Amino acid sequence: MRRLNKSGYYNGISLYDLSGKESMLIERLAGQIARMVWLNDGTGLVYSATPALGATGHQLWFVSYPDGEISRITHDLNQYGGLSLGVTADGSTIVTIQQVPHSNLWLSTGKYDDARQITQGDYDGFFALDANNDRIVFSSASSGTTALAITGMNGSSITTFGAVDGEWCDLARRTLRRV
Repeated sequence: MRRLNKSGYYNGISLYDLSGKESMLIERLAGQIARMVWLNDGTGLVYSATPALGATGHQLWFVSYPDGEISRITHDLNQYGGLSLGVTADGSTIVTIQQVPHSNLWLSTGKYDDARQITQGDYDGFFALDANNDRIVFSSASSGTTALAITGMNGSSITTFGAVDGEWCDLARRTLRRV
């Protein structure tokens, strides 16, 4: 039985034996899982996931087996395990790639010789970006959760809206029309 939430993601971690019988290890997870690997000694698994749906930054987590107790391994603004995740054969070392996200918005005229950066956060415009004659709307994760932000064409007075779910590009265009 597939348990999809309203965003189309699975809510938990299930285990299947060779006969296909499902055992639920974790009923509900707060975020989205990217990768997971079993420890060779069978005591649990390590996985990379966001701390919440809509949040950015995959962190590393450990879930014990068979208890299902979750422990967070990493606690920072970087990402881990989105590209790769492994555990050495003796289970003593986790191997992954640390991703340091960085994207900012820049403005320029058509001559391109006057480009200037207008945002300083990470993930600015990463999920959505749209503009009209006097405003720019973009996704921003400066608060730790992805939300929409809007600014004038000069980059001043950036206003961030609450966290949102949905199709980012369509949401950005609709937001521009409303304001």
